[in-house]
Amino acid sequence: ALVDVIGSSGWLRPALAAMELSQMLVQACWDRESPLKQLPHITPEIEKRLKDLKVEGIFDVIDLEDEDRLNAFQMDTKRLS
Repeated sequence: ALVDVIGSSGWLRPALAAMELSQMLVQACWDRESPLKQLPHITPEIEKRLKDLKVEGIFDVIDLEDEDRLNAFQMDTKRLS
């Protein structure tokens, strides 16, 4: 509703800021945090191992070789499914 009110007033910057804030609230993640934190079961240790593999986002996780992914997550394949 806030975005609609601001947008109808013609204020672009506040409208964009309100949309970004709304997205951060829905995702429970600040915009400066790693998008990897949105994945289930990600701990700081797993996040560090992924960053060591130069993984920055979810698509990088998908592109990992299976062995690298298993080593980074250190979970059994049933839990990774």
